[in-house]
Amino acid sequence: MLVWSLGVALVVPLVARPGFGSAVARLAVLLLVIGLGVRAKPEHCSVQASLRALKEVPAGLAPAEIPSGYPEVSLDRAYQPYEWEDYRGVLGYLRAETRPDEPVANLLRIVPALTGPSGRLPALPAESLAWLLVKPDDEPEFLQAVAESKNAVVVWAPSEAKEAKPYRLVDVLHHLDPIVRRNYHPVARFGAIEVWRRGKAAEVVRQTATARARMGSQANRGRPAVQ
Repeated sequence: MLVWSLGVALVVPLVARPGFGSAVARLAVLLLVIGLGVRAKPEHCSVQASLRALKEVPAGLAPAEIPSGYPEVSLDRAYQPYEWEDYRGVLGYLRAETRPDEPVANLLRIVPALTGPSGRLPALPAESLAWLLVKPDDEPEFLQAVAESKNAVVVWAPSEAKEAKPYRLVDVLHHLDPIVRRNYHPVARFGAIEVWRRGKAAEVVRQTATARARMGSQANRGRPAVQ
């Protein structure tokens, strides 16, 4: 789509010049060029999926089936998306096992949205680390937010902080890793994604005992990370 847009931007000024045929001819050519990029049906439009969502969304559930538009499997390991059922499990946990006044620190490198879908406020200066792809100089503010928050719930994939290759945001995760491990403890795991909370390990275990029992009965792959 980007390449097509650039092509149109180059063609339109040439076609729109007064010397290029009559006004009707120029208009016809412009409509033809623009029409080449129009799809008969939007790529991620599905009536069936929308009807299914009407049953699941009001109940506060993410769709059981992978929705159209969720990132597909990538051949590039640096941009490998998280499993849909793991992402779905995290959203379910945040909705059911956190309070509205507990902000969420989304430290996932592939940065799927968490605060909006779960109805929680961000503990970071932005929704996720994705902001640092635009303004990397703001990193100190993100580190400070994670270190000083009194009740944040951290969502991250600890294995990503161990990456040695220069994947995007890896340097930031290297800086966040000791901060998270020093101040937070794991309470739940969903595939590669983990949820960590503030407090000492023993306190976290007591606080999440009821949550673990409830989560164990839910239809997702969430597995308690604390024994």
